[in-house]
Amino acid sequence: MATVPALDIDRVVSALRSSNLLANVPEDELRAAAREFRAVTVESGEMLIQQGSPSKGFGFVIDGQAAIRINGREHTRLARGEMFGEISALLDIPVSGDVVAIGPVSYIFLDGERTQSFLTENPHLCYSMLRSEARRLLDPTRWYSSRAGPSTVAGWRPDSWRSHPIKQQPDWPNDVALKIALDELSQLPPLVFGGEAQALRADLGEVAAGHAFLLQAGDCAESFAELSTAAVHDRLRVILQMAIVLAYASGSHVVKVARMAGQFAKPRSASVETVDGVELPVYRGDIVNSVEPDPARRVADPRRMITAYHHSAAKLNLIRSLSTGGFGGLDQVHAWNRDFVASSPVGQRYKAIASEIERALRFVHASRIGRDEKTLSRVDVWTSHEALLLPYEEALTRRDELTDDWYDTSAHMLWIGERTRALDSAHVQFISGIGNPVGCKLGPTATAAEALELCERLNPARIPGKLTLISRMGVGRVAEVLPPLLAAVRDAGHPVVWACDPMHGNTVQMASGRKTRHFADVLAEVKAFFAACASESVWPGGLHIELTGEDVTECLGGGENLSEDDLDRRYATTCDPRLNARQSLDLAFQVADMLSSLTDH
Repeated sequence: MATVPALDIDRVVSALRSSNLLANVPEDELRAAAREFRAVTVESGEMLIQQGSPSKGFGFVIDGQAAIRINGREHTRLARGEMFGEISALLDIPVSGDVVAIGPVSYIFLDGERTQSFLTENPHLCYSMLRSEARRLLDPTRWYSSRAGPSTVAGWRPDSWRSHPIKQQPDWPNDVALKIALDELSQLPPLVFGGEAQALRADLGEVAAGHAFLLQAGDCAESFAELSTAAVHDRLRVILQMAIVLAYASGSHVVKVARMAGQFAKPRSASVETVDGVELPVYRGDIVNSVEPDPARRVADPRRMITAYHHSAAKLNLIRSLSTGGFGGLDQVHAWNRDFVASSPVGQRYKAIASEIERALRFVHASRIGRDEKTLSRVDVWTSHEALLLPYEEALTRRDELTDDWYDTSAHMLWIGERTRALDSAHVQFISGIGNPVGCKLGPTATAAEALELCERLNPARIPGKLTLISRMGVGRVAEVLPPLLAAVRDAGHPVVWACDPMHGNTVQMASGRKTRHFADVLAEVKAFFAACASESVWPGGLHIELTGEDVTECLGGGENLSEDDLDRRYATTCDPRLNARQSLDLAFQVADMLSSLTDH
């Protein structure tokens, strides 16, 4: 039930200035204008204004989030500082859509009879409202009044992380050799450009608004030994196969982000390991040392960063060529999925959705929607990796000539992990200042207070699509830990993408010493993630998984029902177990069912 609290002018002004809509209005004018409004607080599910009702005025969200629903379908969401009801108030027409609270919402409201005189008395506000409407007409799917910039932190520099505590770094034995390698890296061309990162950020903004779905997938740790067309081809094929299934089920765009062309470093639980009775420095990924249990080759070698750069450049070039050259065409990808359904032991389970996709493609061709070949044959595949080895990331961070912002040009998207997300850490400091979209893993120890502080540190401007929070709880902890985090971030109005990593919290070690994951646990964590999001009215924005296109036997279960006895047949990972191609498609079809149930409502 709506309540009318006392108007807290400082809190109201702070919220209004956080949006691009009113950021340039002088503070004294903003304070005077705010006193004309009344404060209102509503609970989750209550209406701020109702579709079809006569105009009663317009308002601004102060805390929380609200959904705009037209004829029952959600179109976008409003966050802190954003305006609603202005069209019907200005034109004196019925309200065009419901504005519904998602969680508790505080807002201020100006009653209709005061609207005209208020705007003529406050020309800065009137001008800002016109700019807001222009943005909405230009792109009606965006959170149109969220502040768009700056995307990086003032005063931040690529080396500012060096004054913060750091974990998960190798012991470099030779400082001179390290400096020579980093100097060489800093002179090499960027692998990606700021404009590309901005385009991905815009796509992820659609995910944050509930209009798209993120699929982030690829290898656990890439290997220098796998620089081949076949290896890239097979991984990309699985990602594209999964994407078409998820896109059809959700009825919306799937943003495809590959854990490729840079995922060469891995966090480890200990700095040393014992192999055949010999204590060795732990393998930290090919970018640092060799997986071979040779004491000399386990020494951290800075020249490997140069090799990683060139491997990344070659893979990125191949990914771009394949994704724009017809390899990812809808007909081609569906043909692969049709083969999967025909040959999989559980293929009959997915025959219905595969047939529906095929009918949809026939309609596209018959209606000539796809006469432009580029429409059906080109796909965007972005690259990502964990920003773990900070000297490497620093060396590849450059200023964008157009925006003057800093971008880490080693990948389109970077993330930090559960082990490196401490609020005062070097890793948080580093990714807080780059303009790329960034991610942060949240494990079972994460608290609501930590999640909120990370949102403020990593996306203080509240740019939709800038920050992805990746839940990696473990199947048994999701229901307990995740809902309070979802609710806290939602109520604070942070426009984040919520994604699920169902892999890392479900790793087990068998008696043989092999690490593995049970497909049933992976699927169960995804289901728990969807359920938690539904309980808090939050869009389940994506999947973050480790997979390969090869026919490996590293994870148990799936359609082929792999057992512990199968692990030794084709266990090829240099680090953590991955889903094979069939298990990945199995997961995609099952997640498609979950997405279908959401979009049907």
